Amino acid sequence: MSKLKIGVNKEQILHSREQGLNDARELHSMQAYGKIAGMDVFSWVNPDSNSLTAVLYSVPFKVTWLATKEQVEKLLNEFPEGFAKLESVVVYDAGHLAPEFDWLKTGTNVACIDGVDDAMALLSAMKKRDRVFLYSMPRDNWSPIKNSIERHLKTWN
Repeated sequence: MSKLKIGVNKEQILHSREQGLNDARELHSMQAYGKIAGMDVFSWVNPDSNSLTAVLYSVPFKVTWLATKEQVEKLLNEFPEGFAKLESVVVYDAGHLAPEFDWLKTGTNVACIDGVDDAMALLSAMKKRDRVFLYSMPRDNWSPIKNSIERHLKTWN
């Protein structure tokens, strides 16, 4: 009887560990989805500015980034040179960004929209072949945002 309990507990522990590793990979690394509408699509939960800048400089195409206000302002404050590779930024959780920053210097198109659905409708009209589409989510409550974005991506062709 005790061997059965130990076996079940060991199986539960292994399953929990595997689930934890999968969650960590999804939470702390950029995820690739392949081509959608001619764009290379990636997602990232709460990317740090240093890693994000490195990725932006390593991709061969112009980048459209869908992000939170906090993520965009963090990149602006820590690595403003990261904006050199961004063709467009769409903020999906605020109607404005730091007004003191001179966006014209970056050469980046910026749109601030309050809501994922409206942001994705705008991005659907902006999509272009041979681009990278990167969307990032906040550390908290990222799953429903990701699901909403992925639902919209299924309609892109």
